[in-house]
Amino acid sequence: MLSKKQTEQRNEILECLYLHGALSRAELSRMLGITPATMTEITGYLINDGLIKECGEELNDSGVGRKKILLEVSPHYSYYMGIELSEHKLIICLTDNLGECLPSETVVKEFDQDFRLSEDNIKRSVEAFLVKHADYQIKAIGIAVPGHYDSKKQKIVSNNPFWAEFQISQILSSFTLPVYVKNNVKCMALTELYLNGGKRQRNFLFLSLKRGIFAAYVYNGQIYGDTNYLVGEVGHVVVNPDGEQCECGKAGCLQTYAGMKWLIKKARYAYESGRSSYLNLLVDDASEITLSHLLLAYNMGDEIIHKIVEQAIDYLTLQINNLSMIVDVEVVYIHGKLFEERSIAEKLQSKLEQAPRIVQQEHHIEHFVLHYNSNKGAIGACTLAIYNHFIFNHTGENQ
Repeated sequence: MLSKKQTEQRNEILECLYLHGALSRAELSRMLGITPATMTEITGYLINDGLIKECGEELNDSGVGRKKILLEVSPHYSYYMGIELSEHKLIICLTDNLGECLPSETVVKEFDQDFRLSEDNIKRSVEAFLVKHADYQIKAIGIAVPGHYDSKKQKIVSNNPFWAEFQISQILSSFTLPVYVKNNVKCMALTELYLNGGKRQRNFLFLSLKRGIFAAYVYNGQIYGDTNYLVGEVGHVVVNPDGEQCECGKAGCLQTYAGMKWLIKKARYAYESGRSSYLNLLVDDASEITLSHLLLAYNMGDEIIHKIVEQAIDYLTLQINNLSMIVDVEVVYIHGKLFEERSIAEKLQSKLEQAPRIVQQEHHIEHFVLHYNSNKGAIGACTLAIYNHFIFNHTGENQ
């Protein structure tokens, strides 16, 4: 049995292995300031319990002498359920403790007249998923929500009136498993930090384009301003004071140019005014237009849709470059359904790379327009559960 101090060290060791990949005991001791004797004791405990494993040897820097035994987190040790809530659909997925998703087990439920977005329908869907996957002995549940989560009041804080009335507390209280709740974009950022499998960067922005636009900022391996609801609301940064009025009351917010809701709204205006040359071939009524129709019209060469998208790219580039001069970042990740059309993703990527540098510095900020993955929020919710339950042994929101 580990002492309280050893438990804290156990958590630090696991987090370090997630952040940096396979490491030797000596490297872990040096990075965490834990004595070699204590490191040997705690890693031995973790190996015996199956949480980590030895995964091979590495020569020291000189290439001679005693080889280092590397340690890594064991896959398939435990399983976690991730849920993303949105106004249009519910996505539930299952991953192991390293975030390996079981895609055949993912559930997507569209909300409509037959299946309404309600607390009871969500509870029933989650219960059915748990019953179906009982053999995996799921350890905890993560929930990625739009807007922000007030853990004291157990409420979703959002300018969308529906979520202000949504009783998420009913869902939290209905399960005996630990449940963790966080903003959906922050959940996605946790996945990039802990589970992306590549070069781990400690300072980065994760920008998501959905109904609105939100950015999670990870600084020194932690989500910055996690309790300040204004931090990350880049969709409400004014990029054109003479622009259209946003829902927030200001004029010319970024999301009025690049948010999915506003892109669709502009496409519908173009359809109704007769300015679109191809949308009328795709739908019979403006109300039927979705982002998929907008992307089809873009591919078909619709001139007005191209102008709408180009404007979105220009203002996104402007704002991302502005952010890079305000916060310390090494990488900026951009994710959204708009970039399902790769030519649009490539245009944004190109404009970001061509932006002039006002000062020369050793490190160059990298920009990645990610391939769109509709399950990314749900996988992020799994990461939230892994972070809290597997790495840090926190109790859940319902405990």
